[in-house]
Amino acid sequence: MTPPRLRTAAAADAEPLSELSRQTFLATYAHRNTAADMELYLAQSLTVAQWRDILARPEHCVLLLEDEAGLAGSGVLRRSFRVIGDRSLFTGCWFLVSGHWSSISGH
Repeated sequence: MTPPRLRTAAAADAEPLSELSRQTFLATYAHRNTAADMELYLAQSLTVAQWRDILARPEHCVLLLEDEAGLAGSGVLRRSFRVIGDRSLFTGCWFLVSGHWSSISGH
């Protein structure tokens, strides 16, 4: 068994990220919402175009977790405007890992 690997996402990852994020969002929130509300949200959110936009932004760092079966999770880190010394920090992020959606925000 090969251990999972972590890598930085590229533009070509927009489609699999969209698929994973949509599946994960459904698994996490469908029980709290109506099917119509979920359909409406997903018609406008977590699309391939939105992932392309996220991946193109220099303030975002998208990491992928891959295992033998393929994409197993992702994390999005957002560079903040906080600077310590000569470095800005990544303080806000959210993660998708096989059916679970969570976010962390550092303010």
